[in-house]
Amino acid sequence: FSSRRRHTRYIGDWSSDVCSSDLGNELKQEFTIIKDPTSEGSMDDIKAQFDFVNEINAVVDKAHKAIENIRKIKNDLSKFQSEYSENEFAKDLIEKSKLISNSLDKIENELYQTKNQSNQDPLNYGVKLTNNLGNLNSAFRGGDFSPTDQDVKVKNDLIEKVNVQLEIYDTIISNEIPSFNSSFKELELDYLNVYL
Repeated sequence: FSSRRRHTRYIGDWSSDVCSSDLGNELKQEFTIIKDPTSEGSMDDIKAQFDFVNEINAVVDKAHKAIENIRKIKNDLSKFQSEYSENEFAKDLIEKSKLISNSLDKIENELYQTKNQSNQDPLNYGVKLTNNLGNLNSAFRGGDFSPTDQDVKVKNDLIEKVNVQLEIYDTIISNEIPSFNSSFKELELDYLNVYL
């Protein structure tokens, strides 16, 4: 999956709670994150960068969770197709499982480059949405500067495209998987596990 720079705290006063179940006590530590005195970025620049990076991280994390779930579901569907390939009663359900699997495959391939096997493959196949967001995110590794208007425009465009794929994914999870499981039940077959 794409690389993500983690911004978990912004300059200011914070506290951290640490609990130990073994010792039965809790430790609270207050601390202050200060601006690097050598930084050329303003506080507004640093805050804008913080928000920019965290927004990308949230979208990429959501997409990665969907990709992991897609892979589990496709694996379950593949097992189903293999196990019930000779069952005449499951013929229509097998076709339905193939349609679901193909739909999920398209989503995964839009979100993440699945064909990469060697170092040269990114040149042959190109990067996908989450990779592009990760690359945009990593552009902020050096310095404390605000994203440019162009950075924001690219981020918003990529996030919109990711969200379109995630909406299609959510529709499959909300509609097609329950319908598939209902058909399983009618045929008195085992249920497909959905990992949320």
